[in-house]
Amino acid sequence: MTHENPPPPPAAPPASSSDTPDDATTRPLGIPVVLEEGQPATVFTGDWVVASPHLFSSLFPSHSLPAHLAPDAPRTAHLIAVLREPIPFPPPPRRDDDDADPDDEPDSKLFVFPPGAVESAGQRVEVGTCTALQVGKGTMSCPEGYHILYLTAPLLSPLPSEATASASSILQPYLDALLALAPSAADAPTAAPVYSAAYFSPPPSGAATPAPAKAASPLPPNFLLTPSLSPPVSSSTSAAGSSAARTSLLVETLDLVPAAVEDVFWRIVGEQGREEGVKFFAREEVEGEDEDGEE
Repeated sequence: MTHENPPPPPAAPPASSSDTPDDATTRPLGIPVVLEEGQPATVFTGDWVVASPHLFSSLFPSHSLPAHLAPDAPRTAHLIAVLREPIPFPPPPRRDDDDADPDDEPDSKLFVFPPGAVESAGQRVEVGTCTALQVGKGTMSCPEGYHILYLTAPLLSPLPSEATASASSILQPYLDALLALAPSAADAPTAAPVYSAAYFSPPPSGAATPAPAKAASPLPPNFLLTPSLSPPVSSSTSAAGSSAARTSLLVETLDLVPAAVEDVFWRIVGEQGREEGVKFFAREEVEGEDEDGEE
């Protein structure tokens, strides 16, 4: 449901309120969303709002991010480059009787650099498998005549310091290796990116964050931030040859997701929902089965 005018602000919870609010202490929350540039924001309302931590400062600019949700150390380096010409790559073999139009070939390609495939030019940061996704006009993500290259690499060791190691310096050797595939290395103006930007995710903890404008009131009890599910990276994980350990951490993170989702579910449903028989994994009753699912 949308409203032209924002709803009244949510009621502040009393000092003795519990972690699970009830209908008597909360009101629907209104979240302004800009649907069209230059137009006033449309306000969407909901009894509960669940958001990612990176949206917190936009929704509550006068509040500081809770300490337990402070950004973690950077775990991934990203680089985006806009190219005038695509990175060439041998096309798949074609049969003599294949009448397909060469222009019908997909203009998206994925390049993969195994760990250690490219020298890091003196960087003291170990990275895992670097992937470079190239897309063209066929993906409707860029105009005709241009291609976009997305490079991503996980960090397997801590950053020595932001001053000596940047996302651009870490991924630049991989970008240079791809640009070297151009038909003529002397054609530098054509091979060089029109624009490029690099960043870490999550951002370094030293990144500038807006300070609260004033003493903030308590957050609405019906507003939840999704917790970080990334297991801590130990020093042993950051050691050389830790790609397998990183894979293990990914599996552990996926194992944590169901429990985190169920926790948020029950915080929203509350004790009243439990008493009413609400189930996390509800299943339809099939005719001929009893309550235990047996025929």
